[in-house]
Amino acid sequence: MRLRQLYEVVRAECAKADLEPRPKSRWVFTRSMGSDIHSYVFLNPTSKYGLRISPSVGVRHDLVMDLVSELAGWSKEDKSLTVVMNIGYLMPRNWYKEYSFSGPFLTSLGFVGSIFRFGASNDPAPSDIQRQARRMIKHVLRYGWPFIMANSTLEGVYATMKSKPQTLDDFRFPVICLLLGKKEEARKYVQQAATRDGDRCPHPDYDKFAAALVSKLDEGRCDE
Repeated sequence: MRLRQLYEVVRAECAKADLEPRPKSRWVFTRSMGSDIHSYVFLNPTSKYGLRISPSVGVRHDLVMDLVSELAGWSKEDKSLTVVMNIGYLMPRNWYKEYSFSGPFLTSLGFVGSIFRFGASNDPAPSDIQRQARRMIKHVLRYGWPFIMANSTLEGVYATMKSKPQTLDDFRFPVICLLLGKKEEARKYVQQAATRDGDRCPHPDYDKFAAALVSKLDEGRCDE
């Protein structure tokens, strides 16, 4: 199965679900959500252990990301997402999910299954590829799209980051708190993050970001 063939199958299934490829991003699909809120469905394939796709879904809030870039001194050209997650963590098993598109049998056993299939020389039938692609997009819509919709508001992203630690981000979370008027929570968070020890060491730009954020928080104090 060549990548171009797989892409055409996946794109066709996405079209049926009203998911369109994003400009200049062949394997990233979207639905319109407004001018400053963008949905993302990542279907980038990998071929290390046979052709597989591990779908992730996410949302970008321009208001959040532009303010993060401003405070950290980053380029506004940065197109990072506000929140993103592999759909497996949104499914009942709550585990990393991928879909195989190679080997004589198509399964969704994930990484272990891919190892067992490694080296298989028989290409799957086109009908099997289409069936697997349809199944994958069905799961994206069933489990991934509700996540996107839940995070289409700042209140939703705030709730997600509070309930799912793997989505928590030291730059985005305090900015979201600031925009939601939770100023003391934003202040406390950056103070703790800037001095945190252990595995999650602060980003090299974090001190600059934290100082700029605290300054912005202090701007409103005279109005309170």
